[in-house]
Amino acid sequence: MDTPDNIPCPFTSDWPIHPTFLSKASLNGEYYSPNRDGIYDSDTLRGFLADSSDDAGINNPLSLFQVVPTSCEFPNSRHIKAIDIPQDPFLREILGSERRVIRIDPENLYMNMPCCNLFRKCNNGRNTQKCFEQDNRIIILFDKELSKIHFKKNFEQFCGKLKEIIANYNESLTGNDKKSFLSLYSDTDTHELYVWYKCQYSNLLEYFFPIIHSGTIIAVLMQGQRIPEGVNQDELFPLYRNGGKYEAKLDRSIKNIPNRLFGCQPMSAERLAAIWERVRLIEERIDKEVLSFARYYVSNKFLKLEDDFHKQIETNIGTRENLDIVQFKSILNDILYKICDLFNKGGFINIYSTEPSINGMDTENITFYQIGTSLLAGSEQITDTFVFRNLPEPLLETIQNNGLAKFLIRSQQFSDNEIFRIENLLIGKMKNLIWKRYSTWKEYYTEQFEIFSTFLKSAYHTLLEPYNMFRSADLRNKLETSMRVSVHETSQIIPTIISILETEYNIDTRQLIREDKLSLQQIRQRERTIFDAIQRLTLLDGLYKRSTLIFKEQKPEESWNDFHRIVYALQTLFQKTAFDNNRQYINIVKNPFAFNKCDLFTDYSFLNHALFNLVDNAIKYGYRGTNINITISLPPEQLDYQKTGDYEKIDKIYISVISYGGEISEEDRDQIFKLFYRSSDSSKKEGMGIGLFLVKKLCNSLGYDVECRKSKLIANYNLPVSYYGTYAGEIDSIPFDKVDDETMRKVVNVSSPNIDWKIGKGESLLLLKERVYQNEFVITLKKDNSTKILLKHRKNEENINY
Repeated sequence: MDTPDNIPCPFTSDWPIHPTFLSKASLNGEYYSPNRDGIYDSDTLRGFLADSSDDAGINNPLSLFQVVPTSCEFPNSRHIKAIDIPQDPFLREILGSERRVIRIDPENLYMNMPCCNLFRKCNNGRNTQKCFEQDNRIIILFDKELSKIHFKKNFEQFCGKLKEIIANYNESLTGNDKKSFLSLYSDTDTHELYVWYKCQYSNLLEYFFPIIHSGTIIAVLMQGQRIPEGVNQDELFPLYRNGGKYEAKLDRSIKNIPNRLFGCQPMSAERLAAIWERVRLIEERIDKEVLSFARYYVSNKFLKLEDDFHKQIETNIGTRENLDIVQFKSILNDILYKICDLFNKGGFINIYSTEPSINGMDTENITFYQIGTSLLAGSEQITDTFVFRNLPEPLLETIQNNGLAKFLIRSQQFSDNEIFRIENLLIGKMKNLIWKRYSTWKEYYTEQFEIFSTFLKSAYHTLLEPYNMFRSADLRNKLETSMRVSVHETSQIIPTIISILETEYNIDTRQLIREDKLSLQQIRQRERTIFDAIQRLTLLDGLYKRSTLIFKEQKPEESWNDFHRIVYALQTLFQKTAFDNNRQYINIVKNPFAFNKCDLFTDYSFLNHALFNLVDNAIKYGYRGTNINITISLPPEQLDYQKTGDYEKIDKIYISVISYGGEISEEDRDQIFKLFYRSSDSSKKEGMGIGLFLVKKLCNSLGYDVECRKSKLIANYNLPVSYYGTYAGEIDSIPFDKVDDETMRKVVNVSSPNIDWKIGKGESLLLLKERVYQNEFVITLKKDNSTKILLKHRKNEENINY
């Protein structure tokens, strides 16, 4: 395949990194482009070549030729030489007026090097040009027609074009030049190729081996000089011997050439294999260096683009309270255009997103709205809305493997070099689609475009940050509005109901016995029913205020509250639900702290809501048939304050909600209080990852601490299954380590021995393998600087029982 004619000139384009020669010109420390200035300094290249002298297979150094722009100033030295413009019209036409030939070598190239040096001095020094004119034949490998053909992907076509160029060159030769025709060797299977000729002056053979980068010849290695098979010393430089001063020296030098040189084959298979290996090593070094430059170039450019984007957002959009999504799109479009203009001329990037919704996404038809495009206004654009049918799972894999077009409602044509990427984000179930189309450069610089692709994928999160912020703010406003409307309606009714219930709850017990003929047991049942209703309505009454903590801070309204009522309200609210749903029992664990005679200075609604969420989670994630234990305790050093009656000195109280189930991992413990976080184990449970976040926010508002303590292993098997399976006769024996009865009573709900829970043997074998862990969430109530007293004791009052 020919390289497209519209590929930009590598001398003026920085991307892709596409050096057409290797050695860097003198740059005086200034920034340079590998495409215009090469990638190695000449000493490094000379080191590459000198390494070959240590190769027994090659047994002498190589020299390197490259065609460079005339604008590159290379100082002439012992190791680097600028070759004069060729006299041969055929070669001059290939080279053109803007390029020239540079040769780098480590000196002492071959055994007969002194002979060649003396030959250049013959004929009053005019032979120097004759010698280098022969070297100029490497120019044919830099014919512009060859540069349009990929060396490896279209090797036969490349060889065919090179044979044509060589045939035309040989045809152009006249006179003595006809004695040194160029010849070509190529191997289609190995992609090995070299050009060789016999020097018309010395009768020695010269070999040229191309060095390839990205399918293009970037330099040429010369291996010489080799003695043709059957040629002896008398046949070297036959026209320049036994003459003048230099001719006589040449004659003597030739006679001093070691005899072993004449015993060598012109180019043995072993020597060729060693040279091919040297070529491959140099090509690998070039590829690594180019990729290093590409990575550096792309990372720097992306960092600058991202920085420019952030500055524009900061300058033109301002604070979060003054959001302008139209302006954001304009800035984003400008950055996307710059990315394409810099890395992928002629390509484009489009970014699509589903709009967040309070009610979630329509799973049958997913609409993607265009929020960013690299195409300038007035350009030919694709439709700005795609509608997807229900996408099969896994979503990303399906789209990558099958292509986006299969899921479009309307017909749309796509080419093979388009790539799609969809990612789920948390806020509003948003999805982002990046559409990348690479130019034809991608086929020839695959690794470099992978680097570009990697940075693009990492950059689009940064580019979409403001958009996510805008949309989350918009979603927040919609949610708040919806909540305000709902809460406004309920707030007109709930306080009245609470007032009526509280009036009924506070009726004198003696009056009920005397006038309504109710027994004490009936009265207590009536009180519990009314109290339960009051707790539920009170919790609902402050829902809006507490829920808005998701979006902004709310100050609690603290007052003195019955501590006993706060704690036992949890049992009242959840006992029936816990048993009906999960055969669990909620215990208020007895302890030395007589909190039932105390008032707590707090915001009842805030603390009640936090404890509500903790107990709700304990029911969800605790094992079936376990206990949920709620304990109230003091630090050991403050227990004496209760004995002495100095309750006002108590400044720290612990409320623990303990459940028994699977282990909470260290990773989950670190993330568990974050908004929308859900562990992998919670995927089968109902929830949105909001409850524990609210617990944290509510506690922080009150000045309290909350923590999830490390899970504690209780038993290596499921205790409730063991207890109830054995009790019901479903399990004959337990082949596990036994636990003591006290632990069993602490973990297992043994309060109702007639629990209707049938455990089949198949289920029991599966459930018994589940280890039981104690999971504890602890809220630490503390006095802050503004609270003089956290707790006060109601003296001369009987214990309250609900």
